[in-house]
Amino acid sequence: MGVLAWLKSQFILQLLIGFVFVVSGLIINFIQLCSCVIWPVNQRLYRRINTRLSYSLWSQLVMLLEWWSGTECTLYTDHATVDKFGKEHVIITLNHNFEIDFLCGWTMCERYGVLGSSKVLAKHELLKVPLIGWTWYFLEIVFCKRKWEEDRETVFKGLRQLRDYPEYMWFLLYCEGTRFTQKKHQISMQVAESKGLPKLKYHLLPRTKGFTTTMQCLKGTVKAVYDVTLNFKDKENPTLLGIVSGKKYQADMCVRRFPVEEIPDDEKECADWLHKLYQEKDALQELYEKEGRFPGPTIKPKRRLWTLLNFLFWATLLLSPLINFAWDVFISGSPLLIVGFLLFLIIVNFLTEFTFASTKRRQRESTRQVRGSCSMDARALRYQMEALTLLRELDGHGEVRSAAEGAGRTRGHVSGDYAVKSNAARTRTVAERARASMFSRLVEILSQIIAIEQELMRSLSDGLRKFLRRKDNIDLKNICLRMALGEAGYQSDKDLRELRVCLQLIVSGLLSSVRDENASLSSGAVGRLADISITFPDV
Repeated sequence: MGVLAWLKSQFILQLLIGFVFVVSGLIINFIQLCSCVIWPVNQRLYRRINTRLSYSLWSQLVMLLEWWSGTECTLYTDHATVDKFGKEHVIITLNHNFEIDFLCGWTMCERYGVLGSSKVLAKHELLKVPLIGWTWYFLEIVFCKRKWEEDRETVFKGLRQLRDYPEYMWFLLYCEGTRFTQKKHQISMQVAESKGLPKLKYHLLPRTKGFTTTMQCLKGTVKAVYDVTLNFKDKENPTLLGIVSGKKYQADMCVRRFPVEEIPDDEKECADWLHKLYQEKDALQELYEKEGRFPGPTIKPKRRLWTLLNFLFWATLLLSPLINFAWDVFISGSPLLIVGFLLFLIIVNFLTEFTFASTKRRQRESTRQVRGSCSMDARALRYQMEALTLLRELDGHGEVRSAAEGAGRTRGHVSGDYAVKSNAARTRTVAERARASMFSRLVEILSQIIAIEQELMRSLSDGLRKFLRRKDNIDLKNICLRMALGEAGYQSDKDLRELRVCLQLIVSGLLSSVRDENASLSSGAVGRLADISITFPDV
């Protein structure tokens, strides 16, 4: 190991780099907050200011990739395509297989002058993350909750506001929706098979809604779609920790340009075009696996000094007071101060390394705990199945009665020691038949919910806690018990409403959890749950 490589591996230097990034980021966020007063007066000036402030933060991460780790990025494309880089608004589709794929994308943005104005469709949770989420907010990044009913207006409004953006903009889309894993890929391909789509070997089934919506909203602004397929030499799987430690990687990026005129305007045809694009991306990855390179000519864009100069500026500004303080401590000649300062550095080093180790340990323990939580979630599903048994007994052997009959109703025996009035006791009125129909529909909905959950349990046995919320299912069972036992003060219309609301809560929780899980599940379970959510009867 050379001297330079040894220095890069030292924790104290990595800690100082992290200190510069965090503190400079907070300063940049504060300046961005102050710049908000410009927005009502001059939006173009506000955007230009925030573009450069964002560049000042993001370029520090690019510096780590380009100058600290020395990672090289090679483009597989033609000069005609490269000549248009940084000279037009575009949408970029990038595969999501690696931890640093976004950083490689940012490197290309920086080398062609669009890093500060690069955009992305981000998860709403990132809005609460300091530095990243806050900077994106001031940069007008579009945040979404992955719930189309809630996101529709926000996404359309955010995208349309970018139509007149003064800087050339690269809008990055991870159409797969989540990072590639073998488990997610297995589920994704099951969905592809059910939809009659060709299976992909190296990608997940792409989400088409985000792509088609972005194309629709930015039509007339973006001039092309750049499809980027990323891979690394020697089948390496690079990490951020490796970059921070100074490890060098070799990144290969195959870039293809598609003018927007070649992409269909119709939503369904546009979605089909995206599916075909990912089949081609899969073929490119297959070729790379066999030959170790993408087809076509190669171009190696030169790294620029701006990222390094920007980091040196912030490092000089923020580290000078620390260095002066350390120097004053050592020249003071006070053994107590010197020992105390050294002890402080040792403790910080130990705590940080301990944090990294404990984080990994918690991740392993979390995996075991989630797998061990199956019994708890199995109880939640059991509550649903017991509730379904009660409802089926009521539906098959009894009737749902109005409140007026409560005082004088008779009770008959039903299996399981629950009593209801016999259907044969008298002829139903029109209102009673309507209530019985609503009741039967709710029974059917619960049956469909259980079937979907059982499929999720088979596919995602390590993530059940997300899908089955115990409280909702306990409430469901209690409602069904009260209906079956015919307790005093029984109100059938009220119970039907409570039953419907409880089932709606369960469906809503499932929809939210499954959408957040990954793209492939969203294509299957979400569609069925969404269909259920709009078929609840009015009570």
